[in-house]
Amino acid sequence: MLSKGAARCLVCDLERNSFMFIPTALYKILLEKKEGFIIPEVVDHYSNGNEQNRKTIMSYFDRLLKVELLTFTNFPEYYIPISTSWDYPGDISNAIIDIDKSTGTVVPFLDQATRMGCRYAQLRFFSKLSIPALKGIVAQLETSIIESIEIFAPYETDAMLKGLIKLMQSSYRIRSFSLYNAPENAIKYSRSVGFGHIVTVTTDVKGHLSCGFISHDYFTTNISTYTESLAHNSCLNRKISIDVDGNIKNCPSMPQSFGNIKDTTLQEALDHPDFKKYWNVTKDQISVCKDCEFRYICTDCRGYIENPEDMYSKPLKCGYNPHTCEWEEWSTNPLKQRAIDYYGMREVLPEFKMKPDYAPATSPSTA
Repeated sequence: MLSKGAARCLVCDLERNSFMFIPTALYKILLEKKEGFIIPEVVDHYSNGNEQNRKTIMSYFDRLLKVELLTFTNFPEYYIPISTSWDYPGDISNAIIDIDKSTGTVVPFLDQATRMGCRYAQLRFFSKLSIPALKGIVAQLETSIIESIEIFAPYETDAMLKGLIKLMQSSYRIRSFSLYNAPENAIKYSRSVGFGHIVTVTTDVKGHLSCGFISHDYFTTNISTYTESLAHNSCLNRKISIDVDGNIKNCPSMPQSFGNIKDTTLQEALDHPDFKKYWNVTKDQISVCKDCEFRYICTDCRGYIENPEDMYSKPLKCGYNPHTCEWEEWSTNPLKQRAIDYYGMREVLPEFKMKPDYAPATSPSTA
């Protein structure tokens, strides 16, 4: 799939989870000839008789052929274009549960969420993790439709790792444990590539304020993410959450609450006219992001944005400039300081000022 940015473009290999940078000139050729073409004819047409242009264009195609993003065939009719439509068989696909001390709301919340179609859950612990309590939660989810559970918790001691490894080995629903505020960035256990691992990171987490970081470490290059991003928000679409106080939100970082899990059902929250407000805010609508070549493989954040009064403002914690193709430290940008103060984020900046050395999310390889 092709993606055009202000200064350069991408070819995304959605089957191999990789991407390759290409110049805008090649993007235009591939876009115009996307139904199939004969390479010598295309080279002759676009080189305009200039031998140097011919060599340059051929070098582009040679590179694409080398990484198998192009192929030769005498039967182009056999190659059906990838559908760019996206759908999901449920009202909710994923959920975030923020937990301070009590875990009592987790299972009731997920019971309701799964009845709405939720299959992916993220549990974020902001105080000491109780392994017995976590075992109870996982056990009660064994008969649910939950397919994947990601768990973030504070690092305590290496002794706790034994209990987490044993728990992970007993449940294939647990995708990962990410232990923050640890003495080192390391992979402590890996059951298989991309699923079933325990990592430690030195980054401290200050509750929901530490969410929303945009980095190339978190790019996801697959068919599901790419097609969903074309028509929906890559973070908030089909998401439901509760914060540490049990307030039901799109995301714990969002300001608007739609009731509390103690006295409001998730269906009642979902039926609120504002609940889906951000679900269809795509990167093609967001300031700066709409000029970015990474917009269909990048996540988004509407909880922390550069201009809190503009729902289409660029994510606050993104330091990428698609016009210069450079990554900069976002927190020192003078234009972001007012928003940093608005969100009360000043005190946590030293904890995540620089990009982490290890990102627990699965990262695509770059061709």
